[in-house]
Amino acid sequence: MALLYRPGLLLPLIPEMDFGSCFVVGLIPDTQSFAVIVVHKDFTDGVRVGNLPLESPEWKELTGTEYVSTDVKLLQVKVVIWHTSSTMAVYFKGSKGDAVFGNPAAMLSKTPDFRGCVLVPEVLKIGEVADGWRESLRYCRGENLDLVSMPSAQLGAQISRKVFEAKDDSLQEVWIGMRRSSQTGAWYWLNKAPVNDTNWKEGEPGMVDDGQCAIMSLENEDFGWSDEDCCKAARPVCYSDPILLPL
Repeated sequence: MALLYRPGLLLPLIPEMDFGSCFVVGLIPDTQSFAVIVVHKDFTDGVRVGNLPLESPEWKELTGTEYVSTDVKLLQVKVVIWHTSSTMAVYFKGSKGDAVFGNPAAMLSKTPDFRGCVLVPEVLKIGEVADGWRESLRYCRGENLDLVSMPSAQLGAQISRKVFEAKDDSLQEVWIGMRRSSQTGAWYWLNKAPVNDTNWKEGEPGMVDDGQCAIMSLENEDFGWSDEDCCKAARPVCYSDPILLPL
């Protein structure tokens, strides 16, 4: 069993299956209070304290493991520590006089997300029936979801990876929540987010008279988009946003 050692304190490392993505921990008055963060050595950059990355952390290897740890001094009664893309372990460590004590921090979530501490995870569902874009939108909304909008590159990468992992071998392309305006010809997201980061295939999209709806390829991990006839039969990616803890 891997052990987490600090002078005067020896704690068994929480099993990886019990790691989480978001924790709350806080100081005890009149006590030197620290959070001890344990994370895989390749994912140290994703740790956040509140809304901020760690400031000049000193990572220490945990002998015999792929993990490293660092101490963060606690200055508030409640501090939220979370990870953008991975799970980790967080402990409280306190000292008062000659007494040193510690325990695992309270876990709030096991679902990492680059947007924050997840209270209710995002929902992603690939529709079972191939249909046109409008019919696919109706299907998603009947499931209390929506055709997925991916206005940022980070969100697009997260969703594309999950879709690719969940798909079967026969699934080659899926509808997403983007289409052309019939009035201006400009592309827009269903969730009304600005169209900034895009992932069009080379040569796409075509002219205004070409396809009016956006479809995403799953043939490889480029996940390129094309404009397509909205009546084409394809399966939809339905989605709802996570509920995040206010920070």
